[in-house]
Amino acid sequence: MTQHEEHQFKPAPIPSPEEQKRIWAAWHQAMELSHAMLLAGLRHRIGPDGDLQAAYRQWYEQYQATKWDKDRAS
Repeated sequence: MTQHEEHQFKPAPIPSPEEQKRIWAAWHQAMELSHAMLLAGLRHRIGPDGDLQAAYRQWYEQYQATKWDKDRAS
C-alpha cells in the first residue's frame, strides 16, 4: 500500500434510521435553545414592557445587513 492510498478519503457510513432521528432531534433542540436564548437576550435589552416583536425585527434586519456586507467583503 502506498502512502497516498493510506490517506485517501473514506466516506462515513450512513447512520441507521434511529441514529438519524437522534441526530436530527439534537440539532433541532440546539436550534430551539439558540432561538430561546436570542429572545431572552432581546427581552433583557428592552425590558419587560418592551415590544419583543419589534426588537426581533430590528435585530434580524441588522443581522441580514451585516451578513450581506461580510459576504460581499470576502
